[in-house]
Amino acid sequence: VQQADADEIAIQIKDLTEQIGRTENQREQAIMRHSQLERDYQNLDTGGRASMLATQASGIGIEIEEAVQELAILRLAHAALTAGIERYRAANEDPILKIASESFREMTLGKFRGIEITLDNDGKHLLVGRRSAEGAGSGVYVEQMSDGTRDQLYLSLRLASLEQWNRVHEPMPLIVDDILVHFDDERAVATLKQLVRVSDQTQVIFFTHHQHLIDLANERLASEKVFFHRLGAT
Repeated sequence: VQQADADEIAIQIKDLTEQIGRTENQREQAIMRHSQLERDYQNLDTGGRASMLATQASGIGIEIEEAVQELAILRLAHAALTAGIERYRAANEDPILKIASESFREMTLGKFRGIEITLDNDGKHLLVGRRSAEGAGSGVYVEQMSDGTRDQLYLSLRLASLEQWNRVHEPMPLIVDDILVHFDDERAVATLKQLVRVSDQTQVIFFTHHQHLIDLANERLASEKVFFHRLGAT
């Protein structure tokens, strides 16, 4: 699995999905033919004709059994390849995605454990937030998120890209303007702490006209890390 090509596996998964669809269709057609022969058999008056149809029905029954077995094998292969690609992706996770996942987890107060890239039925890569609670529904697509959570996801990716850039280039400053309008107080503080963390690498300038955000920063952030400048009206 570690040596496998993720894109090639995605193509295989797509092909298997199509094979499963074709096999299910063949199985349904065989069941319909079997049912029709059973009805014909019940309506026959001659033993010879009935015997012939019974033989045909028996043959179709074997086809159904073979189709079911093939379907089971294809589904097992699909599950194995899907699990394999997930393990491969986890082992070779993009460093930007890893950093963004950590920031996103902090900003959402642990409600999301991170950000992942998944595949849809067509093999297309999609970005999802993964809830901390396991099970069905733990993966949330971007369009399913609230405005605040979506803003936090995009900000996490932006911060991660900036941090990765600053590790190998001249630090680039970060300027943001009222990015917390959709956040409650706790998430706003968690996000401000992420900006403070980034300020260890480069200059961060945060514009706002909301006094309560200034009050939160005064109360909840380290005083030696934050500096306030009030701009006069023009």
